[in-house]
Amino acid sequence: MQRAIFAAVITLTSLLFQAPASASIDGCPDTWSIDLSKFPDNPDLIQAKQKLGPNMVVTPVNRVILKYFGELGDMPSLSGLENVAGLSRLSYFYLYGKSEVETTQKVEVKDCPNPGVFKFKHKFSTDSFSEVQQTTAREWSKSNEIFFVDFKQQQEFETKLDGLNLASQSRVDIRRNNPNASGSSVLLPEVFPLGYSPTGIVKFPGPILTVQSLTPGCIAPSKRSSAYPEFVFGRKCQFAWSVLRRVDVNSPTSQDVALVMFEPFVIDGSSNSATIQCVKGKLTKKVTAIKPKCPAGYKKK
Repeated sequence: MQRAIFAAVITLTSLLFQAPASASIDGCPDTWSIDLSKFPDNPDLIQAKQKLGPNMVVTPVNRVILKYFGELGDMPSLSGLENVAGLSRLSYFYLYGKSEVETTQKVEVKDCPNPGVFKFKHKFSTDSFSEVQQTTAREWSKSNEIFFVDFKQQQEFETKLDGLNLASQSRVDIRRNNPNASGSSVLLPEVFPLGYSPTGIVKFPGPILTVQSLTPGCIAPSKRSSAYPEFVFGRKCQFAWSVLRRVDVNSPTSQDVALVMFEPFVIDGSSNSATIQCVKGKLTKKVTAIKPKCPAGYKKK
């Protein structure tokens, strides 16, 4: 299911960025003049590749975020965001989707002494939205019966999401109340599994049901998995369920894509840690933990 959703996102991206080529791609690539406003599916490079085939190689060189920006405006910088791609990018749309990115690609052509180096400036979400809509789960389900597996799922949609939120809070509570797990990471789909495998509620193919983070600093790119972000503990975090849909469902090549946001909810990931003082003769130690205990030989003061 996860692979299928990822394939749908890739298909959506390719459909949104089909455009006629209008480039000067004669000679060697260091002399080419191409439209740098088109990314990632640059029509000029596509045309050149069709012409040159295996005699042309495109290599990504660098990707830098020039400005962190989203639906709420300026955002704090987020280490690792520039490497987020594919399905994982869905989780960052609301807070960081309008961030300005510069991607550098190197083009090499056989028998040409010098490569062409092209810098594309684009939004972080290159398959971004023409609009962001605010509604409720109840109202959306009432007006989108066609997307549900059956009428029961439609009628119980709001209640089911509320239940999922309570289950997600329980998962977070288990993790933060376990002192032995304080150093481990928790991936976002481990907190909100339905957001990455919406089996049994909405149809597939159809709207992609996922969770948007509304609080900066509550999710971050994970070193454990390149496919998903991780939940960051330490504060109360606001999230919202959302769907990604086309504005004009009758036009498969339309570039008008809407992010539909449901009502926000809070997941409490703040620390329940406490500090105690432990003594051993004239020695004193402070121990801070969720369930603090004095070391061997020490007694609680």
